[in-house]
Parts: sequence; C-alpha cells; structure tokens
Amino acid sequence: CVGSYLEDQDHFRYNGIFRDVYLLQRPFNHITDIEIIPNSETINIKIDGNANATILDGENVIYNGLISEQLVFAPQNPVLWNAEKPYLYTVLLSRCGEEIVLKTALRKIEISSEYELLINGVSVKLHGVNHHDTSKYNGWCQTENELRKDLLLMKKLNINCVRTAHYPPTPQFMEMCDELGFYVICETDIETHGFVRRYADVPYKLDVETGEWPVTFPDWKAEHIERMERMVEYYKNFPSVIMWS
Repeated sequence: CVGSYLEDQDHFRYNGIFRDVYLLQRPFNHITDIEIIPNSETINIKIDGNANATILDGENVIYNGLISEQLVFAPQNPVLWNAEKPYLYTVLLSRCGEEIVLKTALRKIEISSEYELLINGVSVKLHGVNHHDTSKYNGWCQTENELRKDLLLMKKLNINCVRTAHYPPTPQFMEMCDELGFYVICETDIETHGFVRRYADVPYKLDVETGEWPVTFPDWKAEHIERMERMVEYYKNFPSVIMWS
C-alpha cells in the first residue's frame, strides 16, 4: 500500500499481518475519547459527555460518581510512579452498558536548568535499548509471554528505558512497561529505507538522479503527520511514555 513507502526502517523484512485483528461492537453513543495524561498531583479525566467513573487505589475505591466531561481528583497520600516503584491506579469508566478499564499513575517529567531529565524532581539517567518485536519461531509475531520475558530480562540487566524501534508497540507491551517500570520512548515509523539502493552499486540515497526523499515533498506531509498524531492519541495516557520519537 502507499503507506509502505514510510515504514522501512532497520529490521528484518517480512510481509503479512503480525498482530491481532479483531471486530469490536460498541453501543450507540459510546465514549469516543478518554484523556488521563499523568501528572504528579491529580488524576485528570477528560471524556466526551457524561460517564460513571470509579477510581481504585489497589482494591480500595477512592472515588465513585458521575462525571461530566472532566474530573480532577487528588488522591490522599498519593504514591508517585517511577521505574523503581511503578505504582498504578485503576480508572473504570462506564456508559451505555460498556465499561472501559485503564491504568494511570502520578508522575512528573521535567528538564532541569542543568539539562537533566527529572522524574518527580529526581535526576534520572536512562540505560536503554531498542526493542523489536522478534520471535525466534514466529518472526514479528510475539506472544504476551515473549514480550514479558523480554522486559523481565531487561530488568535483570538494569535497563530502565525502552525505545519502541521503530514503530508503536502492541498495547499489551505498553501496559507491561507501566506495570514493570520502564521509561518509554514511543516511536512512529516514518523512515524510508526501502527507497534506497533501487539500483546496484549506488550511494546511500533515494535516487541515482536526485537527492530527494519523500519527506521533502509537500504531497507527503499529511501521511507523516497523521502517523505521528495517531501514535500520540493512542499512547498519550500511558505513564511509562516520557518522549515521542
């Protein structure tokens, strides 16, 4: 498809569908957007319209009620999330018979005057790796057990940061990063390695005649921006995400 021109980064090349495909039937007037972007003090929930909301701290219900478009809730004795202590709260939203469950956290990201990365006011050094969906048996098709095994091995090796090289991960992977405690650099696939070396014995460039790449053409602007917007919209609520790539 035309999108293939933007998704040829550094990895093994396979063809096909590698993740689950499913059909979802939702009620009329269902919730269409939820925003619970983490900060260090309050759980801020934004939705379209009204919904019943329940917030749990472990198994304890700390909020329950009807919200209209927005709720700002400050937990008592809040516990902040970081890679060493990835503490999560649970948010349940329901409307028209549908219940949506999300995990959220309290955490703050800053850059100090000395250009340090601060998580909850504490200077953090990133010890990170790139992660490709790679199974020794099934190529790009990784099971949840394989994904968790990768992350547990990273924990064992004192790795605290993952870059989703070079494409957004499956949602289960991000949920595990929230749960286990990883700082995530979430990446969109908009590189065009597949364009290069279409002819033998030529330098690394798009074409033998010109140095142009798709990104230099305004005709491709919408495709690039759409991919980045979709990534941010889908992963904006995950506490583990500290940076967009």
